[in-house]
Amino acid sequence: EEDRTELLETAQRLKQSGYDLISTSETASFLTRAGVDCRPIAELEHLAPSELTDLMQKHSLAMILNTVVDS
Repeated sequence: EEDRTELLETAQRLKQSGYDLISTSETASFLTRAGVDCRPIAELEHLAPSELTDLMQKHSLAMILNTVVDS
């Protein structure tokens, strides 16, 4: 949850700059509750490789931000 809180300011700035956001479902839910519109996608390990490739080839994906969970 702490990672998501740190991500919130960055997400808000990206939206204000005109970016459309996509994220995993839990992060999308967090961002939406915080007032940042975000489209959910499957976790990367469950996402078909073609889906990610399609997003990149269509230039629909400008960057990937990844939060790391300490174990």
